[in-house]
Amino acid sequence: ARYKVPQRAGRRCTAADGYLAAARERANLVVVTGAQATRLALDSAYDGAGRLQVSGVEFARGDEREPCSVRLARGGEAVLCAGAVQTPHLLLLSGIGPAEHLREAGVPVRADLPGVGSGLQDHPAVVVSYESKKAVAATDDALLKGHASLVNPLAMLRWLLFGRGPLACAACDHGGFVRSSPDLDQPDVQIRFVPARASSASGMNTLIELGRRARFLPGFSTQVVACRPRSEGRVRLRSADPFAKPIIEGIHLGAAEDVASLRHGIRLGRQVCAAAAFDEYRGEEVFPGAAVQSDEQIDEYIRSSVHSANALTSSCRMGDPSDPAAVLDSHLRVRGVGGLRVADASAMPRIIGGQTQAPTYMLAERAADILLHARLQAHEPATESVSQRLEVAAGAPQRG
Repeated sequence: ARYKVPQRAGRRCTAADGYLAAARERANLVVVTGAQATRLALDSAYDGAGRLQVSGVEFARGDEREPCSVRLARGGEAVLCAGAVQTPHLLLLSGIGPAEHLREAGVPVRADLPGVGSGLQDHPAVVVSYESKKAVAATDDALLKGHASLVNPLAMLRWLLFGRGPLACAACDHGGFVRSSPDLDQPDVQIRFVPARASSASGMNTLIELGRRARFLPGFSTQVVACRPRSEGRVRLRSADPFAKPIIEGIHLGAAEDVASLRHGIRLGRQVCAAAAFDEYRGEEVFPGAAVQSDEQIDEYIRSSVHSANALTSSCRMGDPSDPAAVLDSHLRVRGVGGLRVADASAMPRIIGGQTQAPTYMLAERAADILLHARLQAHEPATESVSQRLEVAAGAPQRG
């Protein structure tokens, strides 16, 4: 089957294209680029009742990391949408998270929330890749023959005029979902067909090499994804320095079931590519390689080449008040902290069994509904200007 992909006329449709572009001229919107949030400003008496409350956001802007800040007007809220790694990272830098870890990192504890950064999940993936006897890969037509960095002008013209051809290829937009065991209630394996030969056992390294304009040979692949993983990792601070990259621990293959799912997927991927329809195209198996056959050999290949299918979720999950690991309530509010919500994939209680982009958009749309409803209940105008909602501190960007 062909998966639905976020494209319009052969061009990728991002969240910025689908949502932000239409809102860019609104008076209550300021977009700041080249900036990194460094800390949430917290005030224990900001709401007049002595409760911990977000009072603003601190960030650095530009290559010089110019310190800037934005202060919330009374009744304002901050909504974190930095993703399943950076959202918990920012919370931890702000002193919101497991108290013991914060103390170890040298961050003052403002709110002891054990679940911040825990429960991180991802779809682990491996590849089965083949040489091809004929030019069938998307890279065969997208680039001039013999050149690693020159785009085929005919392919470029086709894309510009019609939004079609190899330059419009989403690379992994065909495949299916299967159960590795008939005893399972839901599919635990996703197979993605990729019209390109892997240059590395790690699919992510192949993409990096493509970005570096490496030369690619004819071939095709299947990417095998464990789409119902049991493994959970966590995000932790490397230090109190907001520019030090966070530590991601134990995200893949911590559960034997995930290895079994991928093993089944590799065998299935080989079975698919061994079909008669591939006979005139199929060359030698590049990865894992024909010599890799036993369960032990396949498992070793999995452990040495597993990579992300880009589906990080669940590191600030919402949950029932009785769940000590839940960070958010059902309205996406951070527990114990006023004026703070999370609206990204980190809020998912568990990873879903498919691509996470559309569900993340759905979650964000729901967050917008919740915020608008809260404003209506407070009898606030829904179109008030940014100057009514934000008090921009010295050094912060102004509208020009």
